[in-house]
Amino acid sequence: MKVTLIFLMIFIAHFSNGQDLDSLERKLDDATGTHRVDLLNQIAFKLIFNDQEKSLLCSNEAIQLASALEYTEGYISAIYTKGIVFDIRGKLDSSGHYFRMGYELSKENDLKILESRGLNNLGMMSWNAGKFEQALAYFIDALKLFESLGNESGISKAVSNIGLIYQELFQYEKALDFNFRSLQMRLEDGNLDHIARSYNNIGICFKNLNLPDSAIYYYQLGLDHAKRGNSLQVQSSILDNLANIFSIQGNFERAIENHLKSIALARDKEALGLLASYNNLNSLYNKIGNYRKGLVYGLKADSIVRSTNNLGHSQDTYQNLAVTYHHLENFVASKDYFLKWGSVKDSIFSAESAKSIAEMQEKYETEKKDQEIRLLRAETQLKDLEVAQTRNTLLFLVVLTILILLLGLLYFNRYKYKQKARVSEIRERNQALRFRAVVEAEEKERERIARELHDSLGQLLSTARLSVSGIGENQSVKSSLKVLDKAVDEVRNISHNMMPSALMNLGLTAAMREMIRSINSSGHISATLDSPNEFKEIPSFIKVGLYRTIQEIVNNALKYSEATDLKICMTAAGGSLEVTVSDNGKGFDTNVVNRSEGMGWKNIHTRMELMSGNIDISSEIGRGSTITLNIPLTDGKVEALAS
Repeated sequence: MKVTLIFLMIFIAHFSNGQDLDSLERKLDDATGTHRVDLLNQIAFKLIFNDQEKSLLCSNEAIQLASALEYTEGYISAIYTKGIVFDIRGKLDSSGHYFRMGYELSKENDLKILESRGLNNLGMMSWNAGKFEQALAYFIDALKLFESLGNESGISKAVSNIGLIYQELFQYEKALDFNFRSLQMRLEDGNLDHIARSYNNIGICFKNLNLPDSAIYYYQLGLDHAKRGNSLQVQSSILDNLANIFSIQGNFERAIENHLKSIALARDKEALGLLASYNNLNSLYNKIGNYRKGLVYGLKADSIVRSTNNLGHSQDTYQNLAVTYHHLENFVASKDYFLKWGSVKDSIFSAESAKSIAEMQEKYETEKKDQEIRLLRAETQLKDLEVAQTRNTLLFLVVLTILILLLGLLYFNRYKYKQKARVSEIRERNQALRFRAVVEAEEKERERIARELHDSLGQLLSTARLSVSGIGENQSVKSSLKVLDKAVDEVRNISHNMMPSALMNLGLTAAMREMIRSINSSGHISATLDSPNEFKEIPSFIKVGLYRTIQEIVNNALKYSEATDLKICMTAAGGSLEVTVSDNGKGFDTNVVNRSEGMGWKNIHTRMELMSGNIDISSEIGRGSTITLNIPLTDGKVEALAS
């Protein structure tokens, strides 16, 4: 709830100028007409936290004077101020009445700026009442209005508010999107206070996404900007949030130190802002077993809750004090605060319930003496009742503890699952890299052997042929020459199959043309190649891997398809290379491929995975087959493997 209070103070600071209260009151003595209305409204804004009664008096005077002068803008501003005061007091019916009145008047008079301010007010009221989805709708409408006006400052605030509402709805990834968008606008604007608040909001999201390191990083950025902008209130909020991180990490000493710094920086008029720090310290001391110290801060928080009468900020206070009193064995007080916590928890999303609770509190105060008399008369009965209530409270605490343990276990299991997934991902990546290294080593060895066969053994055979040819023309020599010619051809074919020279020297397309010529020379099948591009610039790893894959597919077609026509098409579009190999053979059952234990199809699929490519196999018995390969040439994974 601390973000709600921060928003309220930003809102007030935005609509009041930088003059101090004394200066405004001195000017008011001689002011008349609409100028006096404006001054009264500014003073009313300044007094919202310090002196709400005086704030209401100034607003009422501004309303009367603006009405007499028919000064609509001043009248609406005063109406809004009254609504904010009642909202802070928890009088949701009254605040809603004034906010809606001001909003409707703004629309009737086509005062767009005041209309957007009305939407913000209604969103703030819904927010404080716990109606987060309703608040989100108001802030989105405000954003649309600001965008239509081209009001950059308003757009930034509306975007930030939407992000904060998504935080309240526990949709932290959506909240991050809006918080980063708001941060970008604020960085361009250069307002250090607003930049610091955006960093703080981003840190809160990362904290709730269980990314404490990221949260601390953005909290520190926010703290640096808040110090440079001398924004004490934002420093206080960020220190409090940092303390929560340290508490989660078990660094309780540092957490307490930051909570105390946060409290020291908060100003008196931000008493509501202190509530979160007091509640956090109460909870922290409960955690480390110093319940008496925790009680001190819990009672301070309770004092603020009582003075503001705002249900939206009391849940943590009542819950923490219930736990503290339980450990101090004051079970009556513990039960009382647990009942208060349950009552607030059930009613915070209902404005009507909030009103009823406030009325019940007032009735309780007026009948306090009568209740004490009745309690004295029924003392014996009350003791029996307290024993039963204590037993129920203990049972409730046991159930609550079990639920907390279960939630903790679920969280821990979820964390372990994520860690396992990360380890698995890294293992798969390393396995792919190792396999790629094996494939590269295999190709290099092929290239080396091919070179040795061609350059060494091929030259030796050629030399031997020259030597034999010089002997004479007898039948034995001719027979030897034929054997040597066959050996030279065989060495050349083996060398070419291991590493085609065209592939390494001229590129993929040239190597494919040579493959087509070799197929056609057999006279058993007619093969064609359609390739409008040369594909000389693709990475070596992709070039060799794709050639080997096509070679494997073509060999399968030549061995098993009984085809008379084979077509290969290579095209490049949209940053990827697509190869289609089709034949008019007898076709095959594609399910057999998925179950195949043969090395051919395994090699094809493995190479495609290494190239981050896709393979599509289409075939019907008696209707031929078409195999399509698609390899991204700009994909980050391909570039990493091919580098």
